[in-house]
Amino acid sequence: MRKKLGFTNELADDKKLVDDLLIWMQTNKADYTNSFYHFSSDKLPDLAIYQDEAFRLWNERWRQRQLENELPLEEALSFMRANNPVFIPRNHLVEETLQAATVGQDMSLVYQLLDVVSDPYNYRDAFEEYQQPPATGDGGYKTFCGT
Repeated sequence: MRKKLGFTNELADDKKLVDDLLIWMQTNKADYTNSFYHFSSDKLPDLAIYQDEAFRLWNERWRQRQLENELPLEEALSFMRANNPVFIPRNHLVEETLQAATVGQDMSLVYQLLDVVSDPYNYRDAFEEYQQPPATGDGGYKTFCGT
């Protein structure tokens, strides 16, 4: 988690900072991958979720913690970008891809998904849909070994 937050050294309060972030994310139903992607930018997107008072207080604590980091802020943000993927193989998109390949005999989504996940740390406009979680949540989706 230190890597995801851009820290290269360890301080005693790091666990509390991480725990508070995870609680905030759960409470606000913040997408895990997209949140860390946004945090790795020096300017957060203008989204209501980041205007939340609890997040603003947490973000200030993170910025204070950055002052005690071994890396200057710009290098820490770059370190974060190297440790936080923009794109992940989201279950709903994997299922859509599998359906297209097996039922529709259309392999184009397989090749597109492979292209996306082969370079997950670099943002590309053409693949923005792969950054989005399912609109209605994952419904408790579970995967199993061999999926």
